[in-house]
Amino acid sequence: MLEACANQAIGLQAMALQASPRMLALASHGEQASELPLLWNLCSTLADLGYSVLVLDATHCESAQSPGLEQLLSGESSGREQLDPLVPWTILPAAIGLSRLCQASSEGQPSLRDLPGLAQSCSVILLYASASTLVSLLPHSGVTPLLAVGGGKRALVSAYQALKLMLLNGGLRPSIACMVESIESERVESELALNRNLQDCAMTFLGYQLESVSLAEDLSDESSASALRALALRLVESGLPLEQFERPIPWVKQPSIGYQGGSH
Repeated sequence: MLEACANQAIGLQAMALQASPRMLALASHGEQASELPLLWNLCSTLADLGYSVLVLDATHCESAQSPGLEQLLSGESSGREQLDPLVPWTILPAAIGLSRLCQASSEGQPSLRDLPGLAQSCSVILLYASASTLVSLLPHSGVTPLLAVGGGKRALVSAYQALKLMLLNGGLRPSIACMVESIESERVESELALNRNLQDCAMTFLGYQLESVSLAEDLSDESSASALRALALRLVESGLPLEQFERPIPWVKQPSIGYQGGSH
């Protein structure tokens, strides 16, 4: 009888976690030309799959004219007014609020527990923030940050630096989305070659097998739309239920990553 009760409690707990909003992450490395199309397409796809999405955007600061996370943390109604459960996805400025949460995290507090009222307003929370912010807020959490990579060597270098920071300092295991104008574009082969170069660097210098998906910015391409749906579901599956932030978080460290070539 006792065993049956314990099993039932475990089942109820699992149901509660499934109902809790799940935390996802998109790592910004300064390449918004690739990141923003991915962000918009990801939000649109999650909404089509039945999720209500709240994006906390650390690339924009809150203000009186544009309230966001800081106002929510301060309990101001101006921030809450933007959380409409009937809207499929909402983007809130969050640079100041997330900086405040990072400070709380550095002082040993489970900082994301301070996000108020979000369980009633969304089913997915997407952090769009720098690698260093994600390391502060989500260390060893099991969340799989997504990196958008476009064409150009500069994007490749900044993506690699963000990847390295998340792996070595946060125990986070990112994946990448190679953003191309069109799967049939003449430039696609050169862009995919840079993508493979990033994967090779991750394996050679970090000992990390980097998962990658290629996506066209225009989702009228059915193969890209299908790949993005699969990616969105994978991210939700690996997302951390917000309820787990409501108590001190028993972080479980990931296996160590082999690292070679300290200057890279």
